[in-house]
Amino acid sequence: ADFWLLLREIITRYLESPVRQRELLCSPQTIANMARQRLGPLLHEELWVAYVDSKNRLISWEKAQRGTINTSMLYPRDIMERVITLKASGFFLVHNHPGGDPTPSQADINLTSSLRQAAQAIAARFLDHIIVTENKHYSLMNDGFL
Repeated sequence: ADFWLLLREIITRYLESPVRQRELLCSPQTIANMARQRLGPLLHEELWVAYVDSKNRLISWEKAQRGTINTSMLYPRDIMERVITLKASGFFLVHNHPGGDPTPSQADINLTSSLRQAAQAIAARFLDHIIVTENKHYSLMNDGFL
């Protein structure tokens, strides 16, 4: 069991390595591929944030919140505080849906709206909210929520 956990962590870090080397985060697919390995198999929700500079190069990839099997609380002020602290130009919010369906809930849509307003207030770019499962992802930006 320890071997499989170690192997999964090695694969996860390998898939995150291009992003950690400050490559451009230019599409939801790029971020979903990075996040899917870490978040897809989890049995609880986790929210992660990719903070980027003005050229969409990664500054930091951080877990913002660990939730339950179907919910996670996140306050926009916490994200905006990190944006300011890191001097980030923008950010991507990523979280998983353990049930396997990446379709956003009303709570996901409401959070996206709150984050968009908070980001505008401090002149930060909220680039996307991506929901991942083991095999799929959903981009709220692609469907016009941002």
